[in-house]
Amino acid sequence: MRAHLVLCAGIWSAAATAQRGVPDAGFPSWYERMVHVYVNRARADPAADLAACSVCAEKACYQARPPVSYSYALNRAARFHSANLSRTGRFQHDSPCTLVTNISSLYAPNGTCDGSASCACQGGTAACSGTCTGMSQRVSLFGATATGENIAGNFGSPRRVFYAWLHEPDSSPACGPRQTNGHRYNILVNGPAMGVGHDVNDTQDFGLGPAPLGTLIAGGHEPQQSGGDVEFRVNYYDTRGPPQAALLNVDGQCVRMERERGTDTNATYLAVVNLPGNACRRYRFQFADPAGATVVLPEVGSYGVGFSEATCPDWAMAEPAACAALDAGTGTGEQDGGGGAMDGGSSGGSNGPSVRIVSPEPGGRVVGPDVALEAEVSPDAVKVSFELDGFAFAERTEPPWTGVAKNVTPGFRTFAAVATDSSGRWTRSSPVSVMVEEPKGCGCSSFPSAMPLLSVAWVLRSRSEARRRASRTSAARPVGP
Repeated sequence: MRAHLVLCAGIWSAAATAQRGVPDAGFPSWYERMVHVYVNRARADPAADLAACSVCAEKACYQARPPVSYSYALNRAARFHSANLSRTGRFQHDSPCTLVTNISSLYAPNGTCDGSASCACQGGTAACSGTCTGMSQRVSLFGATATGENIAGNFGSPRRVFYAWLHEPDSSPACGPRQTNGHRYNILVNGPAMGVGHDVNDTQDFGLGPAPLGTLIAGGHEPQQSGGDVEFRVNYYDTRGPPQAALLNVDGQCVRMERERGTDTNATYLAVVNLPGNACRRYRFQFADPAGATVVLPEVGSYGVGFSEATCPDWAMAEPAACAALDAGTGTGEQDGGGGAMDGGSSGGSNGPSVRIVSPEPGGRVVGPDVALEAEVSPDAVKVSFELDGFAFAERTEPPWTGVAKNVTPGFRTFAAVATDSSGRWTRSSPVSVMVEEPKGCGCSSFPSAMPLLSVAWVLRSRSEARRRASRTSAARPVGP
């Protein structure tokens, strides 16, 4: 099934509350929390996250911004919309019906409505009583006010859907929001609060809310299951300066995290840890803030990485054993997290082999469903693995250093290669983003005939606001405060 992307943006007015990493009755989920992490990672350093995007013509327009805070109300509104669309077979910003006015009390965790028309729509059918419920009105039913929305379908992982939104193609270098760059604009400019909803489809609802609270804003890991290298990331925001220490505690083993993106006061920290097997491991992030005080995320309990949610809950009250004393060095039991930047074009290991993808070329178009890759690697490499949207799909231990991604979903896709030497040192290539097209005449597209890949609907509060927005868009000046 082909993935869909749609965007909507508007002008705001209401509040949402932030939380310190502890889910409330399953809100947010692991998937939703990781999208939040990627959003704040990009906002801390837009230039790094857009460096590999050869089709983001206006990428120089974006400046670093504070992270978006978490909103429980926006989270519920977003997940409901994803569920409502998936259960009614629709894909749009407006609800596919006139929603019942008490939908917030009927939907999880307050009630049992799963988004189906029978419980969510007036009359029990996906039809509109006069007019369908619009995006802003739907969000208000959950107690929030929307500033914008991104939706998508069939991407399968937080990283894939995030980069489908962030790296959408736009050929115009002009600054300002428009249909062709609106998802990216929402992610890098909109806010100040956000909730992500995943239920088959994906929804990002941006809205009003407080400024980010706490030194650690959002954190998590990907891939979801263990059995190899797992990447742990956490968003750090403290206007007083950098942390005195940054640790990841996995079952009592301390791993030092390194700043991956951003500045002393607004950054994302990364640790890459090899977790063999499928045992359930409990972890949390443990920092010393600029004043030396200990800050942990989640504030209570721990996150889990293991075989499945059933055997290893995403959050549990149990906490990992205390790790080594917080300091900037390598205390007892503390390991170096190492790891490298992803999707931004920098290498990943420590003095690993050199590697770059020579085919396909960045920004090109290839006809699917299979995509052939070729890498150029230094002689010290003994293994090369190929990645599609951050997930390995092929591995070779001798030349030629080639791989084939099978049955690639059409759309904008990002490939990379990881080269490893005999000592285990590795390097990730700069990513290569290409447009994968369907074979002509294959009849494999699942797009409804009238559905565009992208659409934008701006909801303006007044004519003066419309004129101001139009002036900003046409002026071709940098986006930012």
